[in-house]
Amino acid sequence: MAEEYFGMVRWNEDDLRNALEENDVRPTDERVAQLRKLCESSSFEEAMIGAGWDIIYGYVNNGRINTTRFSADEIDRAAARLCRGVPDHSASELRRVALCLSPHFPRSILP
Repeated sequence: MAEEYFGMVRWNEDDLRNALEENDVRPTDERVAQLRKLCESSSFEEAMIGAGWDIIYGYVNNGRINTTRFSADEIDRAAARLCRGVPDHSASELRRVALCLSPHFPRSILP
């Protein structure tokens, strides 16, 4: 089997600005810098990896590959995993940010 990577995630400051705007927060340079500092922590990378595993496992359900979109429960589980170790953020806030930044989630699930 090939040792090729796939599904690599890269973020930039435009993503952070969009996340702030989508959550009705004015994206000042100071806020973008604050959000970037949070995202540069090792816990952020670990949370992304954990959320990725949750999504991969969500594709495999009851012994078969699930080709449908993610359920609200699956997204909530991924958001809960993102929240572990991230102070001062509620699950709903991180869920909304994750949904805004990821094209893999249906927009209709936003609160």
